[in-house]
Amino acid sequence: MEPVKLSVEMRTATGKNENHRLRASAMIPAVLYGKKLPSVSLKLNPRDLIKTMDPEKKRNTYFLLDIEGKEEVPVFIRDVQFDTMTGAIKHVDFLRTAPNDLVPATVNFRITGRSEGVKLGGSIRLTMSHLPVRCAASEVPAFIEQDVTSMGLGSVLRVENLKLPEGINIRLSPRQALVIVSGGKDDRPEEGAVAATPAAAPAKAAAPAKAAPAKPAPGKK
Repeated sequence: MEPVKLSVEMRTATGKNENHRLRASAMIPAVLYGKKLPSVSLKLNPRDLIKTMDPEKKRNTYFLLDIEGKEEVPVFIRDVQFDTMTGAIKHVDFLRTAPNDLVPATVNFRITGRSEGVKLGGSIRLTMSHLPVRCAASEVPAFIEQDVTSMGLGSVLRVENLKLPEGINIRLSPRQALVIVSGGKDDRPEEGAVAATPAAAPAKAAAPAKAAPAKPAPGKK
């Protein structure tokens, strides 16, 4: 995928006071580094950054920085700092990244279809809504999607069961459960069924009858 162009400017003055003045003028500081080259101080309009981002990939967007029309550098966002009160972007770190460089990213995970287990009255649960991946910077997917139509009651979808695009690796254990289908009509008594009554306790054994008193022996004449 081709990188998205983002215009930035060089930043000569640095320091906290300068950064405050920069933000007051609707700009934010940024830094470009990586590839064993010197870091470069930059500034940009955060609105341009947000508008340029892929609406689904967001910070996983692969950018081409246009530095004052003099140089173009392909980059991946390494870090973003936000204002804890307003949520506004305060600072961005850009990493020099070639299209085939492997990068870590976190992408949305979603499912499609209605599983066979749900049709039978079961429930379906996702254990994770995002997945950590590692792939080429230019090939980071907007999301990973899995069809769960064939999942029956008691089925578990694990990382090792995912059908992934070529070159995408999940940074989790292959046995990590992602989707679970549980429950169902078979787990509940049928409508109108009578609950079984507990078995009666065994009857107490009857007390042995008292023996009749022995008759006296007849006397001798």
